[in-house]
Amino acid sequence: MVVDVNKFINSMQLEKNHKQYFNISENLANVLANLVKLKKPLRVLEIGTSNGYSGLHILKELPAGAVFMTIEVDSNKAELAKENFKSCGFEFAEVVNSNVFDFLSDYECEEGFDFVFLDAAQKDYRKIVGVLREKRMLNSGSMIVCDNVLSHFKYDYMKDFVEFMREEEEFETQVLELDSGFLISCVR
Repeated sequence: MVVDVNKFINSMQLEKNHKQYFNISENLANVLANLVKLKKPLRVLEIGTSNGYSGLHILKELPAGAVFMTIEVDSNKAELAKENFKSCGFEFAEVVNSNVFDFLSDYECEEGFDFVFLDAAQKDYRKIVGVLREKRMLNSGSMIVCDNVLSHFKYDYMKDFVEFMREEEEFETQVLELDSGFLISCVR
């Protein structure tokens, strides 16, 4: 039985308080959904699935025929996300249980992704973006959204990543100073 996705997401608000799920805030989830709604991406990659909370915000705004792939290293979380997506009627969502770098090194990309959401190990953001560029997984006009840029800005790796994204000519980058903070970057 398929449930109403918005009601399901609201019930997940309770789960986000559990230590095992590091879901984005409701404010940032709504921003994420609106970015997807405006961008209308056909190929989406999410890195860091957890229980599928942010993925559901993406999925509910995708245009028909879009491809959604999400990578989660924790097998229990990956399985839970799969169940949550299926409960909301998003059987087409592909949940990959893998280390992000193992996945990216093996993945053969025929078409780049139009939208990438990073919410994984923040210290790896710069390396992930580097691999996405190197393997031509980003298109001109692709949007990259990264969570936790403000909450982790006290660490040198995050300062370096934000500075890199702002200074790199290939990207047009802004930081949204809301809750844990989003870096929003478009490929030129």
